Amino acid sequence: MKLIGKILAWALAIVLAVAVGGWFALKRDDIPFETLEQKYAGPDSKYVEIAEGMRIRYIEAGPADAPVILLVHGNGISLDTWRPWVKVLAADYRVVALDLPGHGLTRSPQGWDANPQAFAEVIHQFADKLKLERFTLVGQSLGGFAAWEYALKHPERLDSLVLVAAAGWPDERPEFKERDQSVISRLLRTEWGRRLLRDLDSTAILKNGMLLAYANDAMVTDALVARYAELGRGPGHRQIAVDMMGTWPKWPMASAERLSALRVPTLILQGEKDELVPADHGRKFQAAIPGSKLIVYQGVGHVLNEEVADRSANDLKAFLGELPETTAETPKPEAPRPEAPATLPDVGNQDPSLIFH
Repeated sequence: MKLIGKILAWALAIVLAVAVGGWFALKRDDIPFETLEQKYAGPDSKYVEIAEGMRIRYIEAGPADAPVILLVHGNGISLDTWRPWVKVLAADYRVVALDLPGHGLTRSPQGWDANPQAFAEVIHQFADKLKLERFTLVGQSLGGFAAWEYALKHPERLDSLVLVAAAGWPDERPEFKERDQSVISRLLRTEWGRRLLRDLDSTAILKNGMLLAYANDAMVTDALVARYAELGRGPGHRQIAVDMMGTWPKWPMASAERLSALRVPTLILQGEKDELVPADHGRKFQAAIPGSKLIVYQGVGHVLNEEVADRSANDLKAFLGELPETTAETPKPEAPRPEAPATLPDVGNQDPSLIFH
């Protein structure tokens, strides 16, 4: 029996050694922002500090006195996803795009709590800092979640709202329910699990997510994956990423009741082949938001602002061209809601394991 015990002890030690060795082999250090800026910022990047430790990177183009369009990207990427739109829109509009906290070249204070309401507040502070009194707010994916949250709270600031493959509805597809029960999803719901996973190389997971996001796989180049993988290693970014994936189930989600309060002119753009935000969610937004307009692009995936850039940007221009110059009545913001519960609810239809969403 003693021999068997020693054998088992040695076997356990070998397994632990392999596991620890594998963790160190996959561990990746942060990349200093100075290094990332030299490689990825480009000559048009600007920076503004909206709060202590919160330094936002942004770009802007177009006439300074033209109507403003503010672009907000999705999770795991950066403002660079909007560059094809900027080329189309900047002739007629002042176009501004920012990197959200935890993304791109924006710097965030340690411990910053990321959620759609917090992102909406960042948008508000950023708009104040740049003195954007009124604007069209465009949000893609997670940025769309933040955008409609902003519209509920600050409708008086918006000329219109544009939701591009916007997140926010509970996903009831069976495959998402299965992922919710995966080992990674369970680990992400614990603080020690998030610490364990935070610093590991996520390049392969990111690439798989991007292949889901783009209907055209040829758009997912090695250079694109490498850029977002490296930007994701900006100091503090990975902590925000794993915290979001772990706390996603606590976020207040979209509902017909909540969205019925919106009185902002709203355009909804959706790819029919979107594997991350189903096309049905775009139809739910249209049904819930009074007077909203929906355009669905056949054969197009999640990142339609890149996949059909010219077409979708021109659809936006046509929508904006049809809007009245003034709004007769200033809509009232949504009434305050109770804070989310401190403990995680049953989240059978959520999928916090997705990095690219």
